[in-house]
Amino acid sequence: MKRDSIVTSISQRLLNGERMASIDTEYANSNQYYVQIKKQGVELIEVWKDNKTNSGRHKERWLNPTVENIRKARDLLKLLKV
Repeated sequence: MKRDSIVTSISQRLLNGERMASIDTEYANSNQYYVQIKKQGVELIEVWKDNKTNSGRHKERWLNPTVENIRKARDLLKLLKV
C-alpha cells in the first residue's frame, strides 16, 4: 500500500468521525501518518489510553470537530486523492 493511500484512508476515517488508535489499525507504524496529517494543519485531539491486553499505553485520536478544522481535513483529503 502506498504511503499516501494510508494517509488518505486515515484522513477519510477521521472525517467520518472515527476515533482511531495505532493499536487498532492495520497499518504498521501508523503513528507516523498522524504526524503527517498534523503537519498539514489538521488538529487532532489525542488522549492517552491504557492498553486492554498489556500494561502499555496508546494514543486515541480523533478530528477536532471545528468548522475550520474540518475544512482543512477535507482540503487535505482532496489533495491526497489527486
